[in-house]
Amino acid sequence: MRKLDQQLIIFSDLDGTLLDHNDYSIDAVVPVLNKLTQRSVDVIPTTSKTFSELQFIMPKLGLNTPFIIENGAAVFIPKTILMSQPEGTESIQDYWQKSFTQPRSHWQASIEQAKRQFEGCFSLMTEMSATEVAELTGLTEKEAQRALQRNYSEPISWHGSVEQEQCFIEFMQQCGATVLKGGRFLHIGGCAQKGIAMEWLMNVYQRDLLQQTGQQKDWFSIALGDSGNDISMLESADIAVRIRSEHHDFPILSREQGVIDSDSYGPTGWAECMSKILELNQ
Repeated sequence: MRKLDQQLIIFSDLDGTLLDHNDYSIDAVVPVLNKLTQRSVDVIPTTSKTFSELQFIMPKLGLNTPFIIENGAAVFIPKTILMSQPEGTESIQDYWQKSFTQPRSHWQASIEQAKRQFEGCFSLMTEMSATEVAELTGLTEKEAQRALQRNYSEPISWHGSVEQEQCFIEFMQQCGATVLKGGRFLHIGGCAQKGIAMEWLMNVYQRDLLQQTGQQKDWFSIALGDSGNDISMLESADIAVRIRSEHHDFPILSREQGVIDSDSYGPTGWAECMSKILELNQ
């Protein structure tokens, strides 16, 4: 349970959690996001989406916070909130970037081998046109173009059986890849996970922001997500909020304490749970 002197920090999945799974709407969460902003609570989008997508989405959400892309592959911290470059980062446009894994090209040979072994069982997102991605995801074509600008991970659309899918996952794991299940795709990438990126960023908040502001803060983390690729951050946070999905079951966690399940789906469930948490922490 949070102590009165602890500062809240929110790590949130996007698709199916903060954004509606079907139409990506944010109407249900805007009032709560405004309350969090008024209370100086940072909301950190932690997503499978790309850097290009987040540059477009962050202003729509009214957020000027760090964000985590491609399932924990990289963290981007706006230079406006942290003037000194954190150790181990590089300067990318207006951000400090911390990468945790190999580039997408690292996995291409293994994926080509998998194509032969699992012929007809999957399609690579990055081999689709923007029109095809838009039809599959419900994104506009411009949004789909941003989704295709991937640096670290390879989303695949699975067409085979459940048994074949498990064999494919085991094959990619033997190649050294991590396979994460999202709301629509399997994501092939390195050993990066949302939870690893979250813990690194928490350390930056504790260390680098302290040096910049001179203010010591004790942080209390809340993570919200709906899918298997959210498990690592849900396990790492002080409070895990599982968002109900119309398309799959709650992600299975090893923890039992500090877990909240939403009654409503997607962003309505997000707003429901965060409103309750804010009421308890007034």
